[in-house]
Amino acid sequence: MFGLAGSLLAFSFSLTSTRHFERRHVVLDEANALGTTYMRADFLNEAAREAVQDILRECVEARLRLLEEGRDTTATVKNNARLRELLDQLWNQIATAFWKMHNRRDSTRWFRARMKQSTWLQHASG
Repeated sequence: MFGLAGSLLAFSFSLTSTRHFERRHVVLDEANALGTTYMRADFLNEAAREAVQDILRECVEARLRLLEEGRDTTATVKNNARLRELLDQLWNQIATAFWKMHNRRDSTRWFRARMKQSTWLQHASG
């Protein structure tokens, strides 16, 4: 009897530990992606850089609100919609800035290729 209870307890701790480390990994990836994107905005002209960095700050605030609101589904849906709006604004700012700087689409493709590695963009836009 104690063997069975011990096995169940060990199994449940194992599952919890694995989920914790996976979640931690995703959060760290997202934070690194946001920081990298924020620094890459330095390649843009001043007006675009400020706009992109402001949008990224808003994205961080929206993600933090998701954590604070917990399981409130109405707030989560509203926050996810806001994140999608912010991502659209982000892409528009970047595309416009690179188009003005280089007058070609290659620059936008380069930036988007780097941004696709960003975990937070994949989660927010999904």
